[in-house]
Amino acid sequence: MHSNRTSRARWAISATLLLASVACHDATGPDNPADGAALLAPMFSSLSLIELSPTQLRAGQPFELTVNTFGADGCWGRERTDVSVGRRGITVTPYNRALAVTNVGCTQALSRIPHRVTLLLATPGEHRLTVRGTDFESRKPLVVIITLTVLP
Repeated sequence: MHSNRTSRARWAISATLLLASVACHDATGPDNPADGAALLAPMFSSLSLIELSPTQLRAGQPFELTVNTFGADGCWGRERTDVSVGRRGITVTPYNRALAVTNVGCTQALSRIPHRVTLLLATPGEHRLTVRGTDFESRKPLVVIITLTVLP
C-alpha cells in the first residue's frame, strides 16, 4: 500500500509540474535569470521532474528533494545545485557541465542527471518551491513553481 501512495504522490507532483511548467513557461524575471541552468525534462518524458522523499513532509524533519535534469548527450554531468531559502520559499537551480572526455566518444543518448539536496522546513503550512532551469526544447529559461504542504 505504501508504494501505491508513493506512486500517487509522484503522479500528483508530475501532473502539477506539467501544469505549472506550461503556465510558467516565460516566468523568469529580468532580475533573476537562470543563465546556464541545467536542461529540465522534456514535456513528453515519463520521468518526474521533482521527487520528494518522504512524500509527506513534516515540519522540522529533513527531506530529500531530487530535481531530474538532462544532458544533451552522454558527455554531460552534474556541476552543482544552488539552493536559496528566503521569505518567499525555496529556490533550486541545478547546473550541469560538459565532461572533459579524452579518447572516448559520447553516446547520443539523452542522459538523466539527478540533482539531490536535503532540505528542512521548520514551520508547518504551505511553502513555495521554485525550480529554475532551461527548457529542453527551446533552450530558453524555464521556471517551475509548486506549493509544498508541510504538516505539523
